Amino acid sequence: MARPRLLFVATLALSASPLALFAQTTATGTETRKAGDEHLGEIVLDAGASAVTAGTGPDFSLDAEGIARSQATTLQDALRDAPSVTTTRRGNLLTGGISIRGFGGNHHYPGDPATKIVVDGVADNPGRHYQSSSGAIADPALLRSIDVKTGPLASLEYGSGITGGAVTARTINGSDLTGGEDGFRFRQMLGANSNGDGWVTSSTLAWQVNGSLDFLLNYTRRGQGAQEDPDGNETARGFNVPSMLLKSRFRLDDANSITLSYASYESSESNVNLSNLLNDFAGLGLANIDRKGNVASLTWNYNPAGNDLTDLELTYSRSDQDHNILGLTPGFAQTQSGLFNNVTDRVTLTNTARFDTGFISHSLRAGLGWSSEERTRLKTSPASGKDRRLSLFAIDTMDFGNELRATLGLRLEDQKISATTAPAGPYDGLARTLGLGLEKGFGNGLAVFGSFTYTEALPTYDVLTATYDGKLQQSRNWEGGVRYEGGDLLSAGDTFSGSITLYRSELWNTMFALSVPGRELTREGVEIAANYRMAGGTYLNGTVNLTDNKRLMAGGVWDLDSYSPSDTLTLTVGHKFGNGLDVSWRMEAQKGIIVGTADHAGFGVHDLKASYTVQQGNLEGLVIDFGVENVFDRSYHYAMTPLQGATSPRPGEPWVNETGRNFRLNLSKTF
Repeated sequence: MARPRLLFVATLALSASPLALFAQTTATGTETRKAGDEHLGEIVLDAGASAVTAGTGPDFSLDAEGIARSQATTLQDALRDAPSVTTTRRGNLLTGGISIRGFGGNHHYPGDPATKIVVDGVADNPGRHYQSSSGAIADPALLRSIDVKTGPLASLEYGSGITGGAVTARTINGSDLTGGEDGFRFRQMLGANSNGDGWVTSSTLAWQVNGSLDFLLNYTRRGQGAQEDPDGNETARGFNVPSMLLKSRFRLDDANSITLSYASYESSESNVNLSNLLNDFAGLGLANIDRKGNVASLTWNYNPAGNDLTDLELTYSRSDQDHNILGLTPGFAQTQSGLFNNVTDRVTLTNTARFDTGFISHSLRAGLGWSSEERTRLKTSPASGKDRRLSLFAIDTMDFGNELRATLGLRLEDQKISATTAPAGPYDGLARTLGLGLEKGFGNGLAVFGSFTYTEALPTYDVLTATYDGKLQQSRNWEGGVRYEGGDLLSAGDTFSGSITLYRSELWNTMFALSVPGRELTREGVEIAANYRMAGGTYLNGTVNLTDNKRLMAGGVWDLDSYSPSDTLTLTVGHKFGNGLDVSWRMEAQKGIIVGTADHAGFGVHDLKASYTVQQGNLEGLVIDFGVENVFDRSYHYAMTPLQGATSPRPGEPWVNETGRNFRLNLSKTF
């Protein structure tokens, strides 16, 4: 049977089933979390939440309060305490990177499907112009929740070939500010930071007309100059990025609601590298890059009361992204000059149906997705063409009673690329993902879990060269561990959640240049996460990530991958006082590692944060966030940081360090 027919038959079978009426629940527990439910700025490890896929480690979640307390400049910065997540180029809205289980965080990230960022159900676009991500910019000031799902089984809904994990974020609604009450509310946030003379202003106007209709308008502008490391070397170029969000939600009745959303941004960079890093990796050259884009979406939710089989979400979105590149360096930079335009249309239909078959309780989440990406360049280039995809996924989490759960996940994704000028010509492929997870609890808050997932990754325009042999990138993934949730351990009213997760991923037919295309890779490690809270207000969060990432070299020799992260430790200790003050200290440490001939030194970096909410008077509700990053002005870089190129603006300096000491101050108030 031809691949399109196979996908069609599977789709028809699922759509005909009365058990899968294609509806969606609000998939994360953070969406209903109210401000003040947790200590400000703390993480939430949702180990026991119903949204967690059985057989995988806990989700990492941040609500709006936690995002604000993180004082993050980028979405990636807000995730620095997530297990197995490493963020690089901290504080730069345009170049900040993220690595999950050793995937991403380097100059190859924008074209690699192993990690995915999804905002309001809209995924970032694959591919790169040239190394700059073609996806939209997500300013953390616009977000009300962020969740990290590690591993391919937990991330199966969001794409094919996601080996590392997926980051999902939701933007704020008007009712988030009005608190469900009719009328107007206005929130203003002002911020500044010392390293690079950065600044931010974010203004949000919310209007709830009645219980059925609300509106939201946000305008955020964030900018800063070049940042420096403790030695005075430039670590990140400056930026000035305006962004806007328009949103409206209309509840037709108790079961139906419609949400309209429009987000836009623009940026302009001069004399930067095509690699989108400070260093000119592999001599790609310097360029002026102007970016602008917008994402519009229309979502219909249908969730009738008393019907556990129907909780439906249908979304149509259009992403329109422009990159205008002017190459300044002869050679590769000039060959990539031109105006690139990506227009991506997406339709997704998802459903969570809850039902019983005998003694087994099911939570079946299923969905269909269609997307069409059209990439256009004004001059002839292999980058031009169309990428159309049709996907089907189903994840059934089954509860057998006695704290025994299993998850079975399936994803099929059919792709057709008509790259009109690509050397490889048209492409047609089908990617398959299949996973099984098991979890067993013991009645005392302790549970063990394990899973296996097989994945296949589809190509992007960038890998369709004359040498591409048509093989899909494939991987086998194992995951297992133990987690615990409990209370009253050391004192009355305290709570503890923690987990230990072991994982291993084996990849072959690699096509996204994590090492050399076509070679084999392994990613394995241990993730340890813990969150402890005392009734009196003291809290501790900690993570330990132990990794061993290798690639198969010529001659059959295995060696550490060039972008392998090192072992890391994070620890946050804080206390929330009853008068509105919340103070914390955070430490991040990396073990020294030698990759080939490159010696990456270990480090320990410390941050301090204080948040105070005025309790009474004319300024009641004013939130003051103050922080000091890299308190001791330590020179450091992550092990995955690439070497400088020969034509680097800093010849002779082997690494691009992270930013030195940085003072931050944010003020916000809702009127």
